Amino acid sequence: MPKFTRFPFFGKRFFRQARKMLGSCEFQHLWRWGIELVFKMSKQYLGLGDYQMLEYRGVARYLHLVMIAYLLLTHRALEADVNARAKRLTPLRLPSIQQLQVTVRGQLWDDLIMHLESGTKTRVAARKIKLLIQK
Repeated sequence: MPKFTRFPFFGKRFFRQARKMLGSCEFQHLWRWGIELVFKMSKQYLGLGDYQMLEYRGVARYLHLVMIAYLLLTHRALEADVNARAKRLTPLRLPSIQQLQVTVRGQLWDDLIMHLESGTKTRVAARKIKLLIQK
């Protein structure tokens, strides 16, 4: 049985009670539910399954890139949700993948504009891009 030290609401007591209440098949389904959600969200919003490679190495690399994107979005949501980490007894509520994508895209654009504004040759272009984005 895996240990969930970071999530106290999934402790040993939870798993013992779940095994008593549910049969082995239902308990396995409960255990896999989180994994199924990761793959469903990855297929719907991150393009898992849209690969066009035939070689095993290419498909494996594509899967790794999609999982890295999912981990990046989840990590950004966990960093932003300081209040949920302070209250350890409440379950963690993350925003949807679409909201996380919009947030990360906005942060990337802000970082790009800030980098362009710091250069002497690209400052004027950065201001024009900034004005176009704000409209």
